[in-house]
Amino acid sequence: MLLPPNQSLRLSTVFAGLYALKLEVIRASCGGRQVDSSRMPDGLWAAACSNADTNAAIVAFIAAVQALSDDDRYDLTCLTHYAPKVSDLMADSTLPIPQPPAAILTPLKNLVVHLFDRTSKLKKIEKSCGESLQDFFLRYSSPKPIGNGNVCSESRSRKLRQSAKWKLALNAPELALEMEQEYESQEEKEPLGRVQGQGCVGCIARR
Repeated sequence: MLLPPNQSLRLSTVFAGLYALKLEVIRASCGGRQVDSSRMPDGLWAAACSNADTNAAIVAFIAAVQALSDDDRYDLTCLTHYAPKVSDLMADSTLPIPQPPAAILTPLKNLVVHLFDRTSKLKKIEKSCGESLQDFFLRYSSPKPIGNGNVCSESRSRKLRQSAKWKLALNAPELALEMEQEYESQEEKEPLGRVQGQGCVGCIARR
């Protein structure tokens, strides 16, 4: 579930740093030059390369990019500069989804998985970025400014008011209505959307 953060909320420095690393690896590979570590948080490049699996994913991706034709490398470089934002794609379903060359899809997927799922949790990465992902999640889910204040502390989901679509999906409209009424009665007492301390209505529905 994609939730828009408060404009004043400081985003994850880990994700921002790894995104900068990924972008620099792509552009450096396309341009046939060395990765410029100054384009990302200090120490991040060395920290990523010090992990054997992540380094292998980086090396494999660079090799795949360098094996592309000149035209494909040029198109890939343009993609990193001019591709629409995810928020734009979510807002307008008619926008075409950018597609990198087919030959690098698997290496790119492997690189992204290593960076954002595995590498993001490494202590060296956290040190270079100045925080952990847990620090960001706690900041994001805080009910106090500048946290979002609209997420369940258990599931990190937005307070789930039952829409007609959700009720149909649940296939139990009577239960959904009952949960809706109980949720509404508790909302002001518990700003995180928890019902009697058990989590948001989405958490309860899954139990």
